[in-house]
Amino acid sequence: MDSRDHTRRPRRIVVEGPLAAFAGGLRRELAGQGYAVGTIGDHLHLLADLSGWLDDRALTPQELTTRRAAEFLRDRRRRGCRAGLTTRAIAPLLGYLRGLQVVPLSVPPVPATPEEMLLANYRDHLLGERGVTAGTATHYLRCARVFLRSLGGSSDAALAGLSTAHVTEYVLAWAERRRGKAPDLVTLAGAAVAAAVPACGGSD
Repeated sequence: MDSRDHTRRPRRIVVEGPLAAFAGGLRRELAGQGYAVGTIGDHLHLLADLSGWLDDRALTPQELTTRRAAEFLRDRRRRGCRAGLTTRAIAPLLGYLRGLQVVPLSVPPVPATPEEMLLANYRDHLLGERGVTAGTATHYLRCARVFLRSLGGSSDAALAGLSTAHVTEYVLAWAERRRGKAPDLVTLAGAAVAAAVPACGGSD
């Protein structure tokens, strides 16, 4: 059942089933990443729906593979749900659960482009050296990907010419566009793209 399919939206999102114990942690994780309150609520609704979906099928969290997650999303689309329908939508939720080793880890695809290779190295750095959770790494990678695409391509020449000045200019411009909106996201974006510079071979 879709936790949003009610005449009135409940004030408190109740998560039942095998994922109920992780609702509070997910809320704190997303809040720490700078997500808006409403967006956090959307992800908690998705957690409630996923937990109920697993419970209806007598599945444990350990059985929530990438294939099962895709089945869940297809089922939501068939039932006419209007949100939480894509892999990207469920990524923060799965990233959090995978970081806790509650559900099986996904096998990342083999990088095929310079951009993908850079992001894969950055992900390894975040998880291995900085020790962030999988959910936080996913958020940082999203910021870094947006920045790299703002360069007008991911060619070797564009990456080789990247400098910290480019990063600073980008973050300041983004902060200006988002003035008064989610400052934590701007901070996270700055951290993400700044950490990507050494891997690009850029200079000051």
